[in-house]
Amino acid sequence: MAAAAERLHPASNMDSEKKLAMSGAEASVLKSGRVASVSGVGAIPVKNNEAGPMASPARQNANPGAVAIAGMDAMVSDAEASIAFGYAPGDLDHERAEQGEQPPIFDTVESGEVMAQAITRDDLEEEVQRRIIAEAAVGEVVSPEEMRNNKHKEKTPQQVFKERATICLIVTIATVVFVSVMVAFVGYRDKQEEPQDPVNQAQLKSFLEQETVKLYDDNATDVQRLELSIDDSPQDKAFQWLTTSLEAFPVNTSQEEQQILETYALVTLFHATGGNNTWDITNPDLGLNSWMVGTDACLWLPEPKEDCNDNGFVQRLTLAGINMTKSLPLEMLFLTTLHQLNVAQNRLSGSLPAALPPSLQSLLLDDNDFQGEFPSDMVQLTNLREFTITQNDLLTDATLPHDMLPAWSNLQILRIDDTPIRGTIPTTLGNLTALQELSASRVRLSGTIPTEIGLLQNLEILYMPQSNALDSNLTGNLPEELWTITTLKQIEMNYIGLSFTIPGEHLRSLGSSLQHINFGTTRLAGTLPTELGLLTSLEIMELDNSAILGGTIPSEIGLMKSLRVVDMSRDPNLQGSLPTEVGNLANLESFWLFSSVSLTGSLVPSELGRCTKLQSINMKGTQHSSGPIPTEVGLLTDLVDLELLRTNMTGPLPSELGLLKKFEILTLGGKGITGTLPTELGQASSFTKLLIAGTNIAGTFPTEYGNLVNLDKFAVDRNMISGTLPVTYAAWNKLDSISVNDNLLTGTFPMVYKDWYKVSRLNIQGNNLTGDIGRYTCGGWAEEYTLQADCEEVECTHCCTHCCVGSVCTALNPEENQESTPGAGRPTGPQFFPPIRG
Repeated sequence: MAAAAERLHPASNMDSEKKLAMSGAEASVLKSGRVASVSGVGAIPVKNNEAGPMASPARQNANPGAVAIAGMDAMVSDAEASIAFGYAPGDLDHERAEQGEQPPIFDTVESGEVMAQAITRDDLEEEVQRRIIAEAAVGEVVSPEEMRNNKHKEKTPQQVFKERATICLIVTIATVVFVSVMVAFVGYRDKQEEPQDPVNQAQLKSFLEQETVKLYDDNATDVQRLELSIDDSPQDKAFQWLTTSLEAFPVNTSQEEQQILETYALVTLFHATGGNNTWDITNPDLGLNSWMVGTDACLWLPEPKEDCNDNGFVQRLTLAGINMTKSLPLEMLFLTTLHQLNVAQNRLSGSLPAALPPSLQSLLLDDNDFQGEFPSDMVQLTNLREFTITQNDLLTDATLPHDMLPAWSNLQILRIDDTPIRGTIPTTLGNLTALQELSASRVRLSGTIPTEIGLLQNLEILYMPQSNALDSNLTGNLPEELWTITTLKQIEMNYIGLSFTIPGEHLRSLGSSLQHINFGTTRLAGTLPTELGLLTSLEIMELDNSAILGGTIPSEIGLMKSLRVVDMSRDPNLQGSLPTEVGNLANLESFWLFSSVSLTGSLVPSELGRCTKLQSINMKGTQHSSGPIPTEVGLLTDLVDLELLRTNMTGPLPSELGLLKKFEILTLGGKGITGTLPTELGQASSFTKLLIAGTNIAGTFPTEYGNLVNLDKFAVDRNMISGTLPVTYAAWNKLDSISVNDNLLTGTFPMVYKDWYKVSRLNIQGNNLTGDIGRYTCGGWAEEYTLQADCEEVECTHCCTHCCVGSVCTALNPEENQESTPGAGRPTGPQFFPPIRG
C-alpha cells in the first residue's frame, strides 16, 4: 500500500506531519436525484497531535503522523468518479490556491482500495454515511460501475467554481431584490399611517378661481372681483364645503373636474338663494331631502336617472316652490349640460338672471319678484325651447325684446301672462317659426298685432285674453293672416277690443285642427258664417258679449259633432230661434244663451233631449223666447243646472225633473209657467238651490221636499202657493237662506225648525203666517242676520230689538245678548242658544 501511496503522490517521502494519507471509502453525492459513489477522500496531515474537526473521538489522541478528515471534495463527471486530492501546504503556494487554480489530479482510485491507514475505514465510512444521510434524505444509490456505464462527464474545478459563483450571484441578486421590496413596503406602510389631507386646498381654490374668471367678460377678469375671495360669501361657503366633502383633489380627468364644478355651482346656488335660512326641502313631495348629502349631485335630485345624463352631469333642475330668495349666482354657468331649470313659485328678486348656460332648453321663472328689463345676455340662449315668466308683478320696466327674439328661433313655448310687460308686439315675432304656444294674457301690450304673426305656421295656441276691456291697449284689427295658420288649435282673445270678423273662406283649412275659440267681449262683427259647420274638431265656442254680432245661429251648427261648450250669451243682436239641429250635438255639455234678448221661438226644443251629456243649460233673460219645458228634459240624466229665469216659457213643470239624480240647481220664472210644484222633485236629493219666482204656480209646498237635505238656498217667492210651511223642512240643516215671501201661506210659523241655526236670511213677509219665529231661527252661526216678516202678525221677541220698522228686523249680535252665565260663549249648536232679549 505504501507503493500505491507513492505512486499517487510524488511527495511520498516527505515528513510525517506533511505526508498525505488516503483512506478508501465510498462517498455519495446527490446529482439529479441519484447518489453517485465516490472512492476516495482527501486528507491533510495533523500537526502536533492536533486532530481535525472530522476525526472520530478515538483518533483525536493519535500519533503525530496521524491524519484526520479535512473535507470531501468529490466531483462527478459523465465518465467516472475522480478524486481531486488535497495537498500539503508546502506542495503548492497559497497564492495559487487562492486564485482557484486546479490542483493536480494524480490518479483514479478504485472503489474500496485503502491507501493510508491514518484512520480506520469504519470511522471514515461512519462519518461519510452520517453526512450523506444529513445532506440527502432520499435518493437512489448507484454504484461506481453504473456511473461508468452512464458515462457521466467529469467536471473540472473551473466548472465547479463557475457554478458556485453563478449560484452566489443569483442568491445575491435575489437578496437585493427582496431587501428592496421590503424597504419599499415599509416605506409605503409608514406613509399610509401618516395622517394626510386628501384635498389640496390651495390647488382647489386656484382651480375654482381660474374657472370662474373664464365666466366673466373679457374686460372683467380681475380675480379680486370674485366672490370666492370674500369670507363667508356663498362661494366661500361652497369652497369650504368642498374641502371637507371631496375625497381628493387634484383629480385625474377633466370629467371629474367638471363634476366638481357642478357640485360647487349647486352648493353656491344653495347659499346664494337663502340656503338653510329659507329653503324648504324637508317636504318629501319635493324630493330634495338628500340635498348636499354626499358629493354626487345627481343623488341630491328627485329623479337621478332623469335629472342627470348618462355621464353623470345635471341636465334637469327642479326647484319650484321651495322659498328661494335673492338672485341666481354667476356659477350657474358651470352647469354646462343643464337643459331644464324650474325656479317658479319662489321669492327670487333683482334683475332677471343673465348668467345661464347656453345649453338651456326650458327656463321657468314664474311667480317670483324679478324686476327690470330682459338682460341682453339672454340672447345667448339659442337652444331655448320653453320660456315662461308669468306672475311677476314687478316687471314694470320690461318690454318684449325686439333684438332677442330672432336668436330664439328654436322657441316653442312663450308665456308672459299676468306681468306688467309693456310696449308693442315686435315684428321680429315672426322669426319664431318654431313657436307652438304664445300666451300673453293680462299684460300691458299696446299697438296692433303685426301681420307677421301669420309666419308662425307651427302655432297651436294663441292665448291673449285680458281681465276686462279697460285693461286692453291693443287697437286695430285682428290680422286676417292669423286664420291662415292651419295648425291652430286654440284662440282666446276675449276683452282685447279688436275689431274683426270670422272669415268663412279660411275655416275650411282649420276644420281638422281648431278646437277652442274665445272671442268674448270683443268687437266681433258681421254674422256667424255657415262655414262654422266645417269646424268638426271644435269643442269650445265662446262668442259671448259681442254687441255688434248679428244674424242668426246657422243650422250648420248641428254638424259640429265635437262641440262640448257653446256660449253665445249676452249677444243682443242675435236673432231667430234656436235651430233644432242642436239635437245632433251628442257631446254637448254646456249650452248658454242667457241675456241674448232678441232670440225668439222655442227656447228649449224637444230635440235637446238627445244631448244626453248635457250638464248645464242657461237660457235666463231670453225674454222673447217661448214654449214649454219639454218632458224630454228628463232624459238628460247628467243635468246639474237648469236656469230659465226671466223667460216667456209656458206650461207646467214636468214631473220628469224628478228623474235627474244629479240635479243641483233649478231656477225658473215667468208668468207663463203654471201648474203645481211636482212632488217628484223631492227625489232629487242632490239639490242645493231651488229658485222659482214670479210664476203662476199654485198648490202647496210638497212635504216630500223635506228630503232635500243638501239645500242651502230655497227661494220660492212671488207665486200662488198656499197652505202652511211643512214641519218636514226642519231637516234642512245646511240652509243659509230661505225666501217664501209674497205667497198665500197661512197658519203658525213652525217652532220645530231647530236645525235652521245657520240661516242668515229669512223672508216670510207677504203671507198670513202667525206665531213666534223662535230662538232657533235667529241666525246663531251667521255673522249677519236679516229677518223680513209681517210684524203685525209675527212675533220676534227672541230675534230683534224692534220688529216693525220697515218690516225688517235686524238681529242683535248674539255675543252682546247672552245671559251672564258661567262658560257662556259662541253657540256650538241650537240646543245651547241662550235667550236673546228683545
